Amino acid sequence: MKVITVGVNHRTAPVEVRERLAFAPNSFVEDLRSLRQLPGILEISALSTCNRVELTAATRDVERAQAHLCEELAARSGIGFESLREHLIVLSEKDAVAHTFKVAASLDSLVLGEPQILGQVKDAYRLSMESDTLGPILKRLYHQAFGCAKRVRTDTGIGSQSVSVASIAVDLAKRIFGDLAGRTILVVGAGVMCETAITHLKASGATRFLITNRTLARARDLAERFGGEPFALDQIGARLHEADIVITSTGSPVPIIYPTMVQRSLKQRRFKPMFFIDIAVPRDIDPAVSDIDGVFRYDMDDLSSVVADHLKAREDEARKAMEIVEEEVGNFLHWIDSLEFTPMLAALRERFHQDALDALTADKGFAKLDEAQQEAMRGMTRRVVNKLLHKPTIALREGAKRDDGELLLDSVRTLFDLHPQLQSTAEDLQEQP
Repeated sequence: MKVITVGVNHRTAPVEVRERLAFAPNSFVEDLRSLRQLPGILEISALSTCNRVELTAATRDVERAQAHLCEELAARSGIGFESLREHLIVLSEKDAVAHTFKVAASLDSLVLGEPQILGQVKDAYRLSMESDTLGPILKRLYHQAFGCAKRVRTDTGIGSQSVSVASIAVDLAKRIFGDLAGRTILVVGAGVMCETAITHLKASGATRFLITNRTLARARDLAERFGGEPFALDQIGARLHEADIVITSTGSPVPIIYPTMVQRSLKQRRFKPMFFIDIAVPRDIDPAVSDIDGVFRYDMDDLSSVVADHLKAREDEARKAMEIVEEEVGNFLHWIDSLEFTPMLAALRERFHQDALDALTADKGFAKLDEAQQEAMRGMTRRVVNKLLHKPTIALREGAKRDDGELLLDSVRTLFDLHPQLQSTAEDLQEQP
């Protein structure tokens, strides 16, 4: 069994590509179940965040499964495979496992060490469980990824002086405006990102918050906790002119702030500048807003320049974290190998024992022995077979750990015609809850 990963992230694709691939929350389960039906896919999960859309799957046919997932993402993006290909990450086996662990441990995040990604990975696991698209391989992968992330947080300083995408966005606002005191902040959305942004804004001196959300009750709850003023999302056009800084992070599949809305607000503000930070994917703010004089719009890709300041202080801790990741990857791959090796060894022993016993009982002299003598001969035959297989077993066990170990095991399967027995074992494993 092999683990593969196919997708895009902030390192490989701009936000306009990532937003085309993002999974809508209301169709996530249905979409994942559909992907599970693709040829070669035995198990599958999806991680869809503002910085990445990545599919991780278990398969026995790596090339076939990867090809189908690439085709599916190309169809989903609407830009065609040739255009999408340059942005895709396509990983398998050790590289795919290492990538999953690095993502969970926040070593592949836009903001190194940010804590939100682990919660997002756990959400992906929960939704994949609800979709019934996980089996023993990916369940084990996720649980070990969670353990790896915990070790990284506990044993390194990667999470010290915690930063996040939201805190980086606030830093960017401070670079533009300097003192945030007296500025009116409009927060569009009521999720974790927005809550984190408000926390950092208050710590930076901001005092007046307008909070809106598709569900007004959630906006009211957030406003009550942080001393803000809630209003319904359908009033955003009428209230937008009050904001100096607008931070958006919703799950809307289409923009909710358009150029005409912003132009009208600027006139009401007597053309005082407006600062927009869009940390949603798909984007909440129409990119054309950037063409309006007096408007400064930033999205996820624009935050990279601010991120650089945070990286140098964390590089040493990142190296320590990678040592933990490499150890955990080795443990997982060893477990995967045991799934292949242990059933094969059992099948090999069974084949040798059965062939030896068949040869013994086929001898005419065997039938002339009494029951005790026959049992003694069977016992001696088993001991001889075990002795003959002892050194080959050790050699196989060590050989399976090499980079070309799969080739060795496959040769043994073919040489002794073990494929039918092992296929039955694999099917039993896949049916486990």
